Amino acid sequence: MKYTHKDLEFEKFVHIFNTEGKRAAKQFVSSMSNINYDYFVKLLKQYKGYVYNRNFKRYELPSNAESPFIGIDDLFNKEKDDATKLVASIPEKIYYKDPADSLTIDILQDRLMELSKYIKISQSSKTIEINLGRLRESGYDVNVQN
Repeated sequence: MKYTHKDLEFEKFVHIFNTEGKRAAKQFVSSMSNINYDYFVKLLKQYKGYVYNRNFKRYELPSNAESPFIGIDDLFNKEKDDATKLVASIPEKIYYKDPADSLTIDILQDRLMELSKYIKISQSSKTIEINLGRLRESGYDVNVQN
């Protein structure tokens, strides 16, 4: 039979940690049982759901407000049925790519790569450098317009 440690005094530990500090909480754990402090904290999170608030340096129960993001624990602890529900809830438009849009983007990327060989734009100094010699060597004509 596996011993689960659910009968430990987690609430008393949280009260001691939050009011007296980590040192007192360590003493409480060592006097109460033969369990390592770090393992006790792991059990606290596992069985009671407490999380450590780094800003206030205390253990708290998580708020009930739903986050728009999925937590890493939820992501790895999902069952197979839950995972399919998550994927099904994502809109289909995210996955659809119009072939004409992909072609347009590819053409624009190619043109920008070609221009970047000859033209350098610096926003911070508000300057544009054009390598006219390299442009002409590559077969381009240059027309300056006002």
